Amino acid sequence: MTYLPNTKSFLLDHTRLLTALASLLLSIVLVVTDDIINKDGILYLETAAAFLSGGIHAAAELYNWPFYSILIAIVHRTTQLPLELSAISINIVFFVFLTDSLYRICRRILPTEKHLFIGILLFLVFYGLNEYRDFLIRDVGYWAFSIFGLLLFMDFLEQPRWKTAIYWQLSLLTAALFRPEAIFILCALPLFALFYFPGMQRVYAYFKLSLLLLIISLLFIGFIYGQSDALPDLSKLQEIFPQNIGELITRIQNKGYRVSLLLPEHSKQYGTLIYTSGLLYLLIFLIAEAIHIAYIGLYFIARRGKSAIQHPHRHLLFYVLFLYLSILVAFLLFRHFMVTRYCIMAVLLLLLLMLPSITDYIITAWRNKNRFILILFSTMLVLSLYAGISYSVSKSYIKKTAVWASEQSPNNHLIATDDVFIHYYFNAHATQSGHHPITLLQTEDSTDAYDQLIYVEKRKHPLSKTRLNMLQSRQIIYSQQNQHGDKASIYE
Repeated sequence: MTYLPNTKSFLLDHTRLLTALASLLLSIVLVVTDDIINKDGILYLETAAAFLSGGIHAAAELYNWPFYSILIAIVHRTTQLPLELSAISINIVFFVFLTDSLYRICRRILPTEKHLFIGILLFLVFYGLNEYRDFLIRDVGYWAFSIFGLLLFMDFLEQPRWKTAIYWQLSLLTAALFRPEAIFILCALPLFALFYFPGMQRVYAYFKLSLLLLIISLLFIGFIYGQSDALPDLSKLQEIFPQNIGELITRIQNKGYRVSLLLPEHSKQYGTLIYTSGLLYLLIFLIAEAIHIAYIGLYFIARRGKSAIQHPHRHLLFYVLFLYLSILVAFLLFRHFMVTRYCIMAVLLLLLLMLPSITDYIITAWRNKNRFILILFSTMLVLSLYAGISYSVSKSYIKKTAVWASEQSPNNHLIATDDVFIHYYFNAHATQSGHHPITLLQTEDSTDAYDQLIYVEKRKHPLSKTRLNMLQSRQIIYSQQNQHGDKASIYE
């Protein structure tokens, strides 16, 4: 089967432009309709503010992998946009970059323009990505440069040139600035060349793909010896480079022992096995949930058909998928938790592997005028897009309460809260109103010295009895709530 050539084409170039515009529009719509920023976003913005006031050391004290926050600060300083808007602009650009790289990879693995159109449409409406378009997270930069690096690696396999090898390494090094996991990919992916190229060509290819990393490693070692006190905290590297395997095993055994306490007498010996199996099941579940049952079901139906496209880069995709799954398993064993956005790279690779069969099946259904399959597919696309852009439970009541307090409370009043969102939005507007910054309370802190207290109370997380007892002598002067009864209140 003939694959799309890597040449200029009026239709292909306009499809690429439309893909970029659609990605841009989706991000803008989701950002504009968002209530409040995510909790991690607050940390990144506070780290950016720390960098502006105290440099890289101040930023590293708040967060030990601060490149994303530094980038936000640089964009803020260059454009004079507010920090939050600077971060939003960066992530919108990265999402366009990500979808463009996915488009270009689809051109390499799909045989016709119709396959390409369906494939990129699946990515544009994909809930697993659209869910994070309004998040301020460093992961978007990691995804974008990792997928772009994969594209460059495919280019290198087709034409093993020095320029492509250098660009690939620079792309993965940039991805590593957002998340350190990319360092493992940078070290392990060149091994694929040893099996891909024949004879001595494989050695030359591996050398090209690893030279820049080797040079940077030597320079870094020299820097450590010369300027060790200037280095940021590199403890994040422990997520992918364990220092003590024995400590890891002991930790897992301790967790397994706790599980065994809950088991019947004759099953206590399997506590560790059950614990590790549960972690792996969690990973499988999150990946399957991110892909969604509709995509998975469509893929298996498509695989039952006679046609199955075998594109030239499928072995590379399988190998890269194995590397990312290895990272996730290592993270699980060391950190004992997992969230969906950590799995996105593995999910995108799985979708790329599934795409040829799915797109070919839909085109066959179109040719055969199979209305049932076409209606089912169209419904799946609409529901996936709707799930990505539909509103979750409104949280605007939190922002409104914080803004009201910063603008209406007397400037000499001391105000405290235990909610990070109230803390962020109050202080963001206090700079304009001239109010004293709000204090973020810890659980054990006393509240007697404060004129006003702001608490967020949700149906699933009501205020504790201790907190309610402390508020008996105070009255509510302002309150906002959503349709679910979650509310934010100001006590005086």
